[in-house]
Amino acid sequence: MLQLYGLYKETGKLKEAEEVIKQLIKLKNDNKYRSLYADDLLNQQRYDEALAVAGEIEKSDPMNVDGLMLKGRIQGLQNKLEDAIETFKMVSFVNENYAPADYERGEIYRNKQTSNARNLSIGKPCRPTPSTPWLNLDWRACQRHKIKPPNTRPFEPRKSPGSGQ
Repeated sequence: MLQLYGLYKETGKLKEAEEVIKQLIKLKNDNKYRSLYADDLLNQQRYDEALAVAGEIEKSDPMNVDGLMLKGRIQGLQNKLEDAIETFKMVSFVNENYAPADYERGEIYRNKQTSNARNLSIGKPCRPTPSTPWLNLDWRACQRHKIKPPNTRPFEPRKSPGSGQ
């Protein structure tokens, strides 16, 4: 049946593949089939269903690293960033040397920091810092607050005296 599932996926018959994997889950009651099904749901952006399947994996085996990783990724995609961080911490608790959990948690922190920075810059006037005068400029903010942006014209070479211009 697993070969039939793979064949359906390769040929793009996702509905048939879903039915086969559901049958496999009922017959075998094995988390590896639940993981395959949850990955398929994740790829189809059916996050709520995928999270429910990841929850089933966690319920049957709370120490299953693959199931917890899947749950954390889904939470991150659903923008449940705090929940995702806690889930990846749980993975690190189960297996402290599991680098993918640290990587995913770092990505969540980075996304969280980026979105916070984006939210903070909206509606603020542009004020370059003394150490980086050219880096912290938001040109729309400059226009909105009628602040003249610094001269950023490209370099123009001096005209030589003998060129006649």
